[in-house]
This record gives sequence, C-alpha cells and structure tokens, in this order.
Amino acid sequence: MKKIINNKSFSSEKGFTGADIVISVVIFILFAGVIASLMYMSYKNAISIQKGAYAGAIATMILEKTDEKDYSSINNNFLNLVSEEINYDNSYTVNYESSEIYYNLIKQVKVTVSYELEDQTQSIIISKLKIKE
Repeated sequence: MKKIINNKSFSSEKGFTGADIVISVVIFILFAGVIASLMYMSYKNAISIQKGAYAGAIATMILEKTDEKDYSSINNNFLNLVSEEINYDNSYTVNYESSEIYYNLIKQVKVTVSYELEDQTQSIIISKLKIKE
C-alpha cells in the first residue's frame, strides 16, 4: 500500500513556538520582579514597625519606673538608678531628662529613645509629669 500525501503544509498549530516561550518568560520575569519588590517593601515596613514598637516599650518601661520611685529621686541620673531593672538592646540609645516646672511640686520627665533604621536615626520622645505626693 502506498500512502498518498496531500499538498498540505506540514506546520501545525500544536505546541509552542520560540516566540511564545520568549513572551511567556518575559512576562514571568516582570511579575516576579514586581512580587519581589512588594515582598521587600513589606519586610522593610515590618522591621520599621517592630523597631518603633520596641522603642516605645522601652520608653514606657522607664516612665513606669518613674511613677514607682519617689519624687526626690527623679533627676537626670535616674536612668543610672534603674538600669539594672530595665534591660534593652544596646542598639537603642536612651536619653532621660527631668526638669522642675512648678515650685518643687511638679517635674517634667522626657524620655527619648533613638535607633538606627536604614542608615537614618529615628527617635521616639515621650513626656510625662511627675507630681510630688
């Protein structure tokens, strides 16, 4: 038996061509880049929030210790007095300032917590009044 070959083209619409593969790879690389940049930005935001929250917690702990102590012990060296009671990471810098604002009855306490984030210094400042009892 002989096979008769019709005058048809041997190309078919089945399978992938080189252009289809190149286009799909380019689209994949574009979407992968967008997804990677979104993940990186999400990571940076999470680190920023975490560091800021920890700095706020440090300031809050120091102000709680200020409430616990006597009015006369509140001065600019107060941080040295409570340094054994409060432990925090050394990458944070804490500044404690107290100033008398009303006839030896009221002191204003200001706690500044600074930290590095992407080569920039960020700070959280919390103030509180300490009233003589």
